[in-house]
Amino acid sequence: MKWNEFVSNVQQWAAERGIYEHSTALMQMYKSLSEYGELVDGLAKKDRQEIKDGIGDVAVTLVNTATMLGIDLSDEWCLFNGRTTDRMIYAIHESLGAILDNLTIIGQPGDLQACEAELRRSVRVLRGIAHNEDLSFGHCLQTAWDEIKDRKGQMVEGGVFVKEETSAEQRLAELKAEMAELEEQVEAIGAGGVTRGQRLMDRKEQ
Repeated sequence: MKWNEFVSNVQQWAAERGIYEHSTALMQMYKSLSEYGELVDGLAKKDRQEIKDGIGDVAVTLVNTATMLGIDLSDEWCLFNGRTTDRMIYAIHESLGAILDNLTIIGQPGDLQACEAELRRSVRVLRGIAHNEDLSFGHCLQTAWDEIKDRKGQMVEGGVFVKEETSAEQRLAELKAEMAELEEQVEAIGAGGVTRGQRLMDRKEQ
């Protein structure tokens, strides 16, 4: 998946679920830190799938943060090259910290520009980590998008994401189907037991 397509998809998804209406850039950055922790954990364990998930998930939160600040990230950039993954992890750690610092004083053009620079740097670093770990950055983005695109629910006032539950009617129908299946299994087991018991009795009589 191309970066611009990813940005557009995430923005539409987040808007439809009330994230931009009820969350804040600061809350999205807290989410970035959470996903960053999972990325570091994946790198520590050398778990390629967890690394791929972490890269994509951090990217989602960065897109949301930028959108809420009115920053356009729909550009393609070169990767953050020439550094080890360890140094890149430190670099993105620095960037996320700088963004959090600036979010407390947003309102001045210079502060917003600083956030934009660090957000762009973070995306470049994510691309660089994918490159160093022999992963396709586009595949990382696609994995993250496939994970969230069908996720149901809405963010409500206060910044809490409420997952969409199955309706009572649907759940009742599911339970009835499960009960019917269990009854069939019990009947089959009972029939089998009678048959085996009858065979034993027949043998004894013989």
